[in-house]
Amino acid sequence: MLTDEKKKRIESLTPEEMLYEINLGPRSRFQGDKFAYLKTCYELRISNAQIAANKTIDETNAHQNRDKKIFSKPITWYDKILVKIAVGVIIVILSLAVVWIINHYLNLGL
Repeated sequence: MLTDEKKKRIESLTPEEMLYEINLGPRSRFQGDKFAYLKTCYELRISNAQIAANKTIDETNAHQNRDKKIFSKPITWYDKILVKIAVGVIIVILSLAVVWIINHYLNLGL
């Protein structure tokens, strides 16, 4: 059984130091129960770091999805009608311009 002092000593290590000791294996300064506790602490730290990173990614994705909904408003039926009306008006204006140009330059008397 590990004492609280030994547990605190292992827990005070950085993840890099923990990984170094784990990679040393039988040459590590932690042997037996201390080595098992070291591996457990390291795995917990890594999993907590991954959970925190995933949470950050999820929050970022949630903000991006919210922004997409705000800025990409779906086209509704009246938007389509307004587009058709605008295109129709442009066609009529262009047609009248062509007729005016032909009438003006060729003096057809239309």
